[in-house]
Amino acid sequence: MILSYIENPQTIILAVTPANQDLANSEALKLAREVDPHGDRTLCVLTKLDLMDRGTNAMKVLRGETIPVKLGIIGVVNRSQEDINLNQSIEDCLKNEKSFLHDNYRPLALKNGTKYLAKTLNKLLIDHIRESLPDLKERVSKMTIDFQKNLDEIGEAVVDHKKTFFQVLSRYSSAYITTLDGSSTDVESSDLIGGARICSIFYEEFEKDINSIDSMGDLTVEEVLSAIKNSSGLKPPILIPERSFDTLVKKQMQRFKIPMLRCVKLVYDELVRIIQHCSVEVQRFPLLYDRIRKVISTFLLTRFIKTKKFVGRLLDIEIAFINTKHPELESY
Repeated sequence: MILSYIENPQTIILAVTPANQDLANSEALKLAREVDPHGDRTLCVLTKLDLMDRGTNAMKVLRGETIPVKLGIIGVVNRSQEDINLNQSIEDCLKNEKSFLHDNYRPLALKNGTKYLAKTLNKLLIDHIRESLPDLKERVSKMTIDFQKNLDEIGEAVVDHKKTFFQVLSRYSSAYITTLDGSSTDVESSDLIGGARICSIFYEEFEKDINSIDSMGDLTVEEVLSAIKNSSGLKPPILIPERSFDTLVKKQMQRFKIPMLRCVKLVYDELVRIIQHCSVEVQRFPLLYDRIRKVISTFLLTRFIKTKKFVGRLLDIEIAFINTKHPELESY
């Protein structure tokens, strides 16, 4: 939770640590160094100066020789539990603190203590506000423009919910259709999308996949001869038996299945991509558009599964009957 505040580069870090403990193990300083390694926005406050072991002091620390922070190190003496029990006033505690600093840290007494800490913090805050104000004003101005733009896109309040609902559906449907038939006013120039992409899939990618199939691929001379001999039985073959021809052709036709299913998958992917492309008034009705997209995506998925099955059956139909009277076959 502390990190969520001090990670902000605009935040001044007040690292409070007791003087009577090892500074190397100070959690406050560890967290400060984690987000402000150079100490540019860290002010260290050293407490419990009066509770240090006899014969030791924090002179080097207060001079900045130990902790690398650029906003300074200020030592203070807080009210003890005994002072609280005796109902000692704040004024008396401040006098005692001043006396302690004068007796034990005379060279640094004027730059330490609770009053000096309050004065330093006040000056830091004013300077920080003065430095941050121009950037803050610019950010507020930009945010105001952005939010006003969002409000303009959202439009007026919805009065007739049913009418608005059907209008949104109609506009979304129109946007989807225009993306498919290429009549959209928002023409994409960096990439093919919608109908143009599907056209490319059919006439370029699918055609390329089909033409790349070697009609004799995966067939060896031994397999062809074995099929001919097996179809002739006891009699030595003179011509190529039609049965062996059908067997070999049907086997090779199965190789069309992969490019056919790949074509179906590419078209399906593009139809799904159009869903995201049609973002008419999406900021105004985000939940409605999320629901529309889910419904269309589910519908396309069901049709995709059925289309794959249909394409598989279509290939099976073609394989079931080999038209040996086809002009292209007769030309051979």
